[in-house]
Amino acid sequence: MTRSRVNRMLALAAGLLAGAVALGGPAAPAGAQTLTRLYLSKDKSQVLDLRQPAATVAVANPAIADVQVISPTRLLVIGRSVGVTSLVTFSDAAVGHYDVVVHPAPMVEVAAQPLQGAPHGVLVQRADKLTEHFFTRDTTQQWVELGSVKVEPDAGKK
Repeated sequence: MTRSRVNRMLALAAGLLAGAVALGGPAAPAGAQTLTRLYLSKDKSQVLDLRQPAATVAVANPAIADVQVISPTRLLVIGRSVGVTSLVTFSDAAVGHYDVVVHPAPMVEVAAQPLQGAPHGVLVQRADKLTEHFFTRDTTQQWVELGSVKVEPDAGKK
């Protein structure tokens, strides 16, 4: 195994540990990027432009969201099913951490008023159950509900 491949594998392991920060885990390594949330609808995609060319890309649960590499600095993130998963990008200069939130398709007729802006999530906790409801504004600045997702407990606590 080449030294660069070993270094990439070590970077991948370090990045996965750093991803635990969002779940209350150990501190992120130096040079790690802050956690960014990406919102997209089920069966839709979003282009993600990276500042640095990626050497490795990892998706925690490709059944929720998957990724296609368009170029070293451009990824296509695809919503497969409703839920939340992690996407980690590794470059020589930095590690990028993303929470990919896939919500149901809009519940309103989208053609009536085009939607604009990133979705706004509202966490709702009822006893031990947690859901996240998503809203955005249409061109008349009225709130439009996109849907809600059940937030699963941390996989490490099961």
